Amino acid sequence: ALGAAGAATVLGGSQQSEAAVWSKPGIGAQVIPNALKSAEKTYPLRFVTYFSRFMLTYDTSSVNWWRDSVDTSDVLLKGASGKGILQPRLDQFARFAASAEVGLARYPGEDGTEALLELMLRRYGDISKEALKQICFLFALLDDCQPTEQIAEVLSRADNVSVSEVKVSSRGSGYTAGNPDVTITTPDYKPAAEASAVALLRDNGRVAGIKVTEGGKGYAKPPKIVFERTVAVNNETNTELKLELDQDQINQPFKPPVTEVVIDSEGYVVDVKVLKRGSGLWKGTYEWAFEAPLPNPKVSNVTEALEEEEKMAAKGTLVMDREIDKVVVASPGSGYSPAFPIEVSIQAPEECKNSLGLESPLYQPGERAVGTVALGKPKFDNDPVPTKAEEENLRFVKIQSEELAKVDKDLTSLIESSVGLSYQSSSKKFKFIETSALGFNVSTSFGPRARVPILKDDVISWSQFTSIGVAGGVCAAVAHGALVPLDTVKLKLQTAPPGKYDNIFDASVKVLRDEGGLKTFVNGFQPETLGSAIYGFLSFGGTEILRRTATSIVGPVVALQNPVPILVVSSCLASVVAAAISCPFQAVKVRMVADENYGPGANMIGGFQRLIREDGALALVQGVTPFLVKDVTFVLSKFSVFDVVSKAIYFSYPQFREDLQLTLLVSLVSGIVAGICAAVTSHPGDYLFSKANQKSGATVMSAWNDYMDKKDYGVILTGLSPRLLYGGLLIALQFCIYDYCRVLFHVSPGELNVFLDVVAGIAKSTPAQ
Repeated sequence: ALGAAGAATVLGGSQQSEAAVWSKPGIGAQVIPNALKSAEKTYPLRFVTYFSRFMLTYDTSSVNWWRDSVDTSDVLLKGASGKGILQPRLDQFARFAASAEVGLARYPGEDGTEALLELMLRRYGDISKEALKQICFLFALLDDCQPTEQIAEVLSRADNVSVSEVKVSSRGSGYTAGNPDVTITTPDYKPAAEASAVALLRDNGRVAGIKVTEGGKGYAKPPKIVFERTVAVNNETNTELKLELDQDQINQPFKPPVTEVVIDSEGYVVDVKVLKRGSGLWKGTYEWAFEAPLPNPKVSNVTEALEEEEKMAAKGTLVMDREIDKVVVASPGSGYSPAFPIEVSIQAPEECKNSLGLESPLYQPGERAVGTVALGKPKFDNDPVPTKAEEENLRFVKIQSEELAKVDKDLTSLIESSVGLSYQSSSKKFKFIETSALGFNVSTSFGPRARVPILKDDVISWSQFTSIGVAGGVCAAVAHGALVPLDTVKLKLQTAPPGKYDNIFDASVKVLRDEGGLKTFVNGFQPETLGSAIYGFLSFGGTEILRRTATSIVGPVVALQNPVPILVVSSCLASVVAAAISCPFQAVKVRMVADENYGPGANMIGGFQRLIREDGALALVQGVTPFLVKDVTFVLSKFSVFDVVSKAIYFSYPQFREDLQLTLLVSLVSGIVAGICAAVTSHPGDYLFSKANQKSGATVMSAWNDYMDKKDYGVILTGLSPRLLYGGLLIALQFCIYDYCRVLFHVSPGELNVFLDVVAGIAKSTPAQ
């Protein structure tokens, strides 16, 4: 059934899309599950499903496949709504995601993720900045093997923003020696061009120091320095005097600095220490001066009088404290990304070049200014996310279903480019700033992923077809041969006179006790095993070739959505041929079970000889009609019920699709239920076939007339209980044996099918523009 997905291949010929890349998954029944398991070690489900969304947006071959699968939906979904539309599309996406994951298994570990990222950059990196950003989003979803250095480089190309502003958060103080250097650094990556900035200074209304220009004369003790405000500062004053003060400066209170004047032994002022810098000392709003030397009231001689006349006040120059006014971006640089922390360092005042000669330790140390960097906003002018309206119209032109268009848009939309990434220096990994996008938690999944990829049939040779038939023959022979004792009890119940056996247990006991013991249970072993081997060879092998032929006839579009009907029809046709050819073996088996002495020593050859001798060669096929009815109804019921039951289980428990063991369990349970139901629907045909071959002279018509004459219509259900058990066990055994045989004979699905190799297609496909 799985091989019906995609374009078909029959013996000697193939059809396949030029854009798509189809690859063999490998050898063995478990090659696909093993590939999925291997990929999961590196790529979490959220990566796989988002990778699928990316490919369905940017990769031409993937977009074409998605569009074709929409056309396929038109076959089944015209007029459908709700889950009738959503579920088939979800299934298609899930299978596509599985195809992607099988391909991702070829890129394991850190080396694998780095190689995959490089491959995607070569293919999609030149489409647009949006594609680059989406690649960054994709690889940020990785856990342990995140290629952070490459993501950083790609983010630099994708965001490619410049420094727009350096904001001063703390202006600092003490910048009296000159303008500090400003350094903008990115410790975690290197931008394409580094930005540069220049700091501009301003007075902060405080006194950093007083430089003595004239020491005065005649000071007996250190003089005071007097500061007086001459103009009250307010908004009007600021405007009138053009002081260019901000509101914080205007509100700063006037406080004179606290100073300590130093004089020498001759009465000269030699230095001034500023103990407290004061505040509110704005140019033009105050006056200051050294106090003059105090006069000597007791002048006693001419010399003292001359000294008194020579006294004079000291003079000096105020050195105002300076702070950062603003930082001007001189060169904005390029290649920056908001995902990374950007550091700005403003030089400390003590590190600045001293252009004013302020070397005195009497000056108070300043405080370092602090700033932060603001980046420009990334521009994405050609953003294809979400899907443009004209692309949607083109994609859904055949269906014209708004509901289906919405479903498709939801499944292929990508995270908006404005969503932020953040580089965590501690873990050295990228994380999403937002916890969710598109309604999905980025820590979980962006859609479903099946356990089986998109498959199509590969070219099959006659030797492979023969091997499939041999695998089917071995499977049928072993399964049917193992159940011969149960089938014997069923036939005993059907062919014995009424009342001889009460039930399956009574029949088993009486056969052991009164009818030959254990050997009676295997009387029909030879014809059952050989007939089943022939039946299995023709049925399994014929089903494979007929399914491939039917798929080729209806085309890949119809086949993609109808794998089960195609498989059922093919299997029924193959069963008709197989049943007709194996019917003689079943006829002999019935006679040998009904009469334990029919074939001497349970010998099949002897049974054939006696049947032909007594009733003629036509007796071998006289029961072919009910036998065909039995087999065809069994096949129809088996596949139909299996499909219904498995879908019902997955509908109720969709999480079962994500676990290999659970999917195998679902298949086994569905198969057993299907076998039991098939046993019920095919039992009337089985009953008539047994009665028609019970004894010499019996025919299908005689069996039917006898059934109708008795008017006991319930008798047709005789032997149903062992047949129910038989049907369930038969499917269970075949489930276990057939896959093993196909692997043993090198005709497993992995060797007869190819899968849509989404990852390999990156190297060959054309990027979607």
